[in-house]
Amino acid sequence: PASPPSAAPAAPLPVSSIAHLEKCGWMILENDTEARNFANAFPDKVKSGEVRGQRAFDRRYYFVTRAFFESHEKGVQSALGKSDKTAEEISSSLGIDAEGCRAILVHLLESGDVMEKKKGKFSRA
Repeated sequence: PASPPSAAPAAPLPVSSIAHLEKCGWMILENDTEARNFANAFPDKVKSGEVRGQRAFDRRYYFVTRAFFESHEKGVQSALGKSDKTAEEISSSLGIDAEGCRAILVHLLESGDVMEKKKGKFSRA
């Protein structure tokens, strides 16, 4: 008997897509134009605070959903503990994507809860 056809593996969603934001809780846009277009396309989500965006020193825009940020914010802060860590080190201990972790860190930097001591190394404020 023939085995049923298996589903083809899904292609990964680009981190700059709305689908990625909806599925993973974060997305990264590369420039002002992309960020402005997103904000204009979804003004309700941005104004209500359901989605937050922040420009980082790398000139990229990091967007996170409120649910994603709130579910991982405390974990990221506690993972920092007393030592400086990179987004990759934090993400591996929490089991989330490194870029998603970086998106949370960018928002924590803006609120003053985290500091970037040197490029890519974060610590608690």
